[in-house]
Amino acid sequence: MSEPTTPAPRPDGMATLLDAGRELGARIGTPRTGDTMHPWTVLRDAKGFKVVGLTDLERTRPARLHASPVFADAASFSAYVQTFQPDPAARVYADYANMCLVAVLDDHEPPEVVRDEEADVETVRLPAAPRWRTHRAVYAVEPSDEWAKWLAGDRRPMGQVEMAEHLDDLLYTVADPDPETLRGVVTGLVATKEAQFESAVRLDNGETQFQYAENVKGQTRAGLMEIPSHFTVMAPVYHGMPPAILRAAFRYRIGRDGLTLHYALQQTARLQREAWAALSEEVRNGVLPVPVLQGRVN
Repeated sequence: MSEPTTPAPRPDGMATLLDAGRELGARIGTPRTGDTMHPWTVLRDAKGFKVVGLTDLERTRPARLHASPVFADAASFSAYVQTFQPDPAARVYADYANMCLVAVLDDHEPPEVVRDEEADVETVRLPAAPRWRTHRAVYAVEPSDEWAKWLAGDRRPMGQVEMAEHLDDLLYTVADPDPETLRGVVTGLVATKEAQFESAVRLDNGETQFQYAENVKGQTRAGLMEIPSHFTVMAPVYHGMPPAILRAAFRYRIGRDGLTLHYALQQTARLQREAWAALSEEVRNGVLPVPVLQGRVN
């Protein structure tokens, strides 16, 4: 009888490879699908266990829609929402606090309710069905450039030259008084930047008359300058919207540093709310029959 043969020793490289395979097998569990319908497994390392999803290389398309494009105007946003209609569960959330409208195109399906008119009773035939809520569209609402600039200077004290430059930059949005009148104010503020303002008087026409003195070639000369007490601006609150009527009141202070001015915009919160309501209505008409709800979505 021949003696049993002993397997030849493996090369060091092969032994190392097999040992690595055994170690990997001990680390990787059996892939699962679970409720997500995506394969996953559990890996163990020095820090503990963690769930890791596995990529299905044979799949040519994703299992579900997962997108969140951001649009800059109502028309583009509405067109995208309409592209993926009909979906009875789609909803648009108008989030005023964060200045955006978010369309959830795969929102949760509401329960189906059947009403018995004779018994005056409602019965839930199908319960609410949860969905992924991963297909979204966002309309990022931004204030117009003119509105943002006027609000940036609201109630902020400015020197004569700074105020003149600020008004000159936005002169094209002023509706009352006429631009030429306000241009004269701008010119006067710059021309009297070295003058010493002494007093101010409110005139019958609503303007404020300033009395000043300036030194010209060693001689003191007195002068008068008039500034309207109020002015009106036409500026859209948000990009792409019609202009809103924005009223402002001039304020001033005469102190050691000379003449300081600022303006106070009136009822800006009301105008912004009205513009938001109009914008929401525009989107509502553009995405029909998808409902537009005032609120925030997580």
